[in-house]
Amino acid sequence: MTEGIISPCGGFRLVNGDWVPLDKDSSEPELIKSGEIKQSQKISDNVIQGNANVSIDNANVSDSTTSSSNQSVADNVVQGDLTVNTNQTNVVNNNFQINLPDNIIKALEFIANSGITDTIDPGIVLSNKQSQEVKQELNKIEGHDIQDPKILLMLGNASKLVFQIDEAENYFIMAKEIFSNNSNREGEIMCLISLGGLYKENGRFDEASSFFGRASNFAKTENLFDLVARSNCDLGHLYLMNNNFKVAKDYLDKSLNLINRDTDDNIRLEIYLRLGELYSRKENPDRNVGKAKRYFKKSMDISNGVDNIAATNRINLYLGDFELTEGNFQQSISHYNAILQSLPGEEEDKLSLDAKIGIGQVLFEQKKYNDALVMLEVCFQNAKQYDYSTVLGLVSYHIGKCKLELGNQQSALEMFHITLKQMDVKNLNLELQANLEIGLILRSQQNTDTNQYLTRARQLMKELKS
Repeated sequence: MTEGIISPCGGFRLVNGDWVPLDKDSSEPELIKSGEIKQSQKISDNVIQGNANVSIDNANVSDSTTSSSNQSVADNVVQGDLTVNTNQTNVVNNNFQINLPDNIIKALEFIANSGITDTIDPGIVLSNKQSQEVKQELNKIEGHDIQDPKILLMLGNASKLVFQIDEAENYFIMAKEIFSNNSNREGEIMCLISLGGLYKENGRFDEASSFFGRASNFAKTENLFDLVARSNCDLGHLYLMNNNFKVAKDYLDKSLNLINRDTDDNIRLEIYLRLGELYSRKENPDRNVGKAKRYFKKSMDISNGVDNIAATNRINLYLGDFELTEGNFQQSISHYNAILQSLPGEEEDKLSLDAKIGIGQVLFEQKKYNDALVMLEVCFQNAKQYDYSTVLGLVSYHIGKCKLELGNQQSALEMFHITLKQMDVKNLNLELQANLEIGLILRSQQNTDTNQYLTRARQLMKELKS
């Protein structure tokens, strides 16, 4: 169930329990099936008069690393020594065998069938219905001891997708310890990057920076330059999220200089996407629309080539946001709609919810305040229902702006306060705007708390400039 899987950071494939580098010039490697055995036998330094009859009978067993054989050396006339050395390798049983209860095996199979693997990017988009089903299956695994690090990575990514952050962290940590004990350096580095990504998504930036930095240094020591590039890319994005554009560019440029045509597609895609985001950001003093478009296109071309729905939807989301900042509302909505159309029926997932928030923002910019409010209030309720807390601050801010435009000042004030309470992921711009809106409303009401919010807004403005 886990053999042949691409590594979380790209560049490696799981073969016979080990991460091996991908060969870009070769076709898809053929995995050895259960019962296929490679043997070499050496008969040397012998003086024989007569026949030397050597036969080997193999008996396959279910374990993936052992087999049994019976060897017969008989009816021979030998003068001197007869030495027979038999080397047996690659005894593999591809059927997943681990000492776990049946319900746990079924849960793992369910997760794998949902497209979740031991990679950071599972290659598909889970709908909310699927996410809830996965969450139920993950609950069955709780409390059981699993020692296969590849399965632990798979469970960590499944947990992250359905917002079980603590569970995901535990799975990644356990996988890292096992990889380390097995001296599997690639696996250990991938766990460091997985943990860094988890912390980055949840606003634990100091921890994320530490793990990405460790991964980068470790990968350099092991001469795993694809993983160095991926680690630097994640560090660059971390600084980008904090509006430190100069340092972000330095790290992303380092990543760009480490890759070439032979670099794993998923790593190249990620680096181009982050560079597109860097040059598209409105707050970036070195914003460059032409570069942003070129890098987004490079990223999308790779995604289309590998037929990765999840990656394509992520890129469409950034393109939608980019066109929104450019005032190209129809192009923006077309990118958001492309995400929504990728899902069957009325189902939705994390990215589709982000897309609907984007559509709400477009409607607001088009001064369609009632339509925007309807869309955003649905998004707010869905985010609470699916425990997608990291967008609640953003959605509540835009709801507040709609209510303010519609003349409901008090209701708008309440939503801006919710924004400040929901700052799970650090967003200085959003915090600045919410404090500013609250301060201005309180000033119009001659409220004594006015200065508190306006002073905080001024502090944030200085912090952003620095």
